[in-house]
Amino acid sequence: PFDEENIVLSFAAISDTQHKYSGIDTLAKFAAALAQLDAAAMENSDGLDAILFVGDLVQNAQTTQVEEFRNTYESVINPSAVPLIFSLGNHDVDCEAGYTYEKLTMESFYNIFGDKYRAYEEATSDLSIGCTHTIVNGYHFLCINPIDKEYIGTDAGGVLYSDAAKNWLDTTLAKITAENPGQYVFLNTHPMLYDTTYGSTLLTGNHRWYTKDLTSIVEKYPQVVTFGGHTHFPINDERSIMQTKFTSLGCGSVTYLA
Repeated sequence: PFDEENIVLSFAAISDTQHKYSGIDTLAKFAAALAQLDAAAMENSDGLDAILFVGDLVQNAQTTQVEEFRNTYESVINPSAVPLIFSLGNHDVDCEAGYTYEKLTMESFYNIFGDKYRAYEEATSDLSIGCTHTIVNGYHFLCINPIDKEYIGTDAGGVLYSDAAKNWLDTTLAKITAENPGQYVFLNTHPMLYDTTYGSTLLTGNHRWYTKDLTSIVEKYPQVVTFGGHTHFPINDERSIMQTKFTSLGCGSVTYLA
């Protein structure tokens, strides 16, 4: 049972700041969100252990936007003490949609952020395929990114991931859960897993909004808790959490709601 007098892990999960979204002071919203999270955590425990960010950090995949995002994070949170664990979204990479300007990758973001953002990372991370493995307070956080161009399309197939990334996820989950079968593992990826939480069946416009590509892997590991964003659906709805063969949560958006 949960023991509020013995908090072993306290982390925040947020998504979709889309810094430089037209007409919105995105950095002010981001800073306010971070300040609220930090204050709430200090009131109820020993503070935040990590912040999980579920993609679309910026709006146009530009180095200057990433630098401004980093500076705002560091104006509120010390990344050496509270790691930022993130996956990328369709606005962070060149998904061939016309609204992104640079071919940024996970490696690009970490080069801009600096080495202190990788202090909690495990050697099993593989930035070349967009996969990271971080341990905080003994708990495992996995981030996995889809193939950039797979965000664009009008079919119901959903966003696709490379075979290398899927193999990495399955192998890493198998090892983690074998070592500690009773412990949660937190999985972060921008598209929601299909038909899990509120917004995860959205099909509109020229974008793919969800993924069907990871479910068969995740279903093998009931310890997994997934976090998704992308659709900007509000989270004050009981459908924003699903618990069946695994657990899924939606993260809404810092900047605007769909």
